Amino acid sequence: MVGPLIGGINAGDPDRLSAELCAPQLLAASHHEGGLLAGCRRVVEARRPGAPVFVTHRHGTEAIVSLLHAQLSARGVRFRTGHPVDAIEMAGGTRRGGVTIRSHDGAGTFDGAIVATPAHLAGPMLASVTDEAAILDEIAMVGVGLVALALDPAGVHDPPSGSGFLVPPTEGRLLTACSWASSKWPHLGEVDPILVRCSVGRRDDLAWADLDDDALVDAISRELGDLVGLDRPLIASRVTRWHAGFPQLEPGHTRRLTPLLDHLAEMTPIRLAGAHLEGVGIPTCIRTARSSARSLLASFG
Repeated sequence: MVGPLIGGINAGDPDRLSAELCAPQLLAASHHEGGLLAGCRRVVEARRPGAPVFVTHRHGTEAIVSLLHAQLSARGVRFRTGHPVDAIEMAGGTRRGGVTIRSHDGAGTFDGAIVATPAHLAGPMLASVTDEAAILDEIAMVGVGLVALALDPAGVHDPPSGSGFLVPPTEGRLLTACSWASSKWPHLGEVDPILVRCSVGRRDDLAWADLDDDALVDAISRELGDLVGLDRPLIASRVTRWHAGFPQLEPGHTRRLTPLLDHLAEMTPIRLAGAHLEGVGIPTCIRTARSSARSLLASFG
């Protein structure tokens, strides 16, 4: 149970992941006097009756970003996209001097900065700020892919009754997880095609990355056919690739990051945000970003 669940969500090897960060609910459940399964039952029983297991935005999570962009723009916030940052440096040598952000087309000096890029990009950006930034380069990053399929309902013999399923590595498949989106999200069940989102990629498994989009869709369709029975052509498909998208938070991760975070908080107007801090969940990323923003604002005191 733990392997496919935690390993699948984090695209990693559960024996090399921090239970504290990647599976806090399971870690708490494991301390139950009756054991892990009894602890999990207690968690389920404590849920608010009728509360959904999964939550999303009806128009997709992109709608959240679009709304945030619109609201901030209305308040005068300026956005600059398409300007990759090469380096962030301390301006004037002190925290009160602000930071200089350098990109390929110039540089600008600002009161402070929050670096919300993946760890393997943040490390080189901050190399001139502190040697402690090298710890970010040591965080393993795993690439994953999402294969979205639209299926003819008449061609699916045995659709899952739940929201989807997870596939353990011992199965030897490319498929790592499948969300039966039409069942998972009621508003998607209102359309005729069955919508399915299949995940590929986990730590030490890059076989999927060697396939082009067409070959990957064919391979996933065959595997899905083995599991639920498909005998009609796909209506549509879409492949999304997230190279180096999932940080692997190993045991001791927080302790290793602490010297860097402490240095930034005490000596610079720079803070970090992102999945490489405390985990890949959207609520977790929002919480850590808010904390970083409040800390930066407080430093201007």
